[in-house]
Amino acid sequence: GSQIIAPATDDDKSPDTTKDAGPQLRYKIIENADIPNLESFLIGGGIIDVESPQNLAITEVMWGSDASLADPADNQWIELYNAGGEYKTQDGDNTTYLVFYRPNEALAPRASVKDRIGTIDANGVPWSIVGKGQNGRTGTGETVPETIAVTPTQPVISMYRMTTAGVLADGRMADSWMSSKPPGLNFNREAVGVRTGSPGAVPIAFPERPAPEPEPTPAPVVPVADAMDIMITEIMVDTGSGRLPQWIELTNVSGAAKSLAGWSLMITNAAADADVIGETVSINLSGTLGVGGGEDAGGTMGKSLLLVGGTARSSSNLAGSDRVVDISSQVAQRGRYAFISSIGFM
Repeated sequence: GSQIIAPATDDDKSPDTTKDAGPQLRYKIIENADIPNLESFLIGGGIIDVESPQNLAITEVMWGSDASLADPADNQWIELYNAGGEYKTQDGDNTTYLVFYRPNEALAPRASVKDRIGTIDANGVPWSIVGKGQNGRTGTGETVPETIAVTPTQPVISMYRMTTAGVLADGRMADSWMSSKPPGLNFNREAVGVRTGSPGAVPIAFPERPAPEPEPTPAPVVPVADAMDIMITEIMVDTGSGRLPQWIELTNVSGAAKSLAGWSLMITNAAADADVIGETVSINLSGTLGVGGGEDAGGTMGKSLLLVGGTARSSSNLAGSDRVVDISSQVAQRGRYAFISSIGFM
């Protein structure tokens, strides 16, 4: 998560005509920025953010190492493309930051992040940089005998960002990157700060920064029903000589959705009735009752709950199995399907 700040010097505060990468394109090279080893960083699934007040994006990454150099990582670089339409100095409030994130590190959702690249795609699947660039040996700094004695020289090739429909492709997808052409493309090799690869190649167009994902709308909180919101609207006591289950219907009469959290139904039967349990039993309730719908039987669909002493009997007026609850195991029925006494109950 360390932030890499490219410090501004007097030489960095205006375009430099000695670094000519094509018609009307000027660039600056800021050296000695303490960036990590980009090859191992990208292989490991790292992510790089461009945090800037300007419209900047990463268009090319040179992760390939030059075996000719004492420190092969000396030739690595990151190209930032300015599509803002005007030059801005890199100091004070205009400073650009490159923020490097290790795998599984939380990404900062800052509005100033103008671009994001990495080797883990939008679905969280890592991809390989193999074929997206190339380590090599340019012979830079080597004598002729040294060059002949080792593997033939081979260009170091950068990873170049592609365009889709005229805009830069998503920097976190594998098919958004390709190998650049061998060294020197769109680059004046006689200029100061020569780099292999294709720094300065102009993208076809630059994308507008996508609008941030809208915050999810939280689900409305359904209030818990008050004392007069839920009423018993129907009771089926008859069991057809023990062949059919009894039921109790509860209905939300408030006219608005209500939660049954914390509610329970208490049943007390006549102790003399041997077919049902005599002491008081409690049935815990849960879920939400809505405002109803339909016309038959008072429009109970969605706003009523049927507590049934078995699964063999319910009402076609109730929509969905979540509106019909088998409570036989909760009331410890003595007689089949019966939990309400025909002698007396409350």
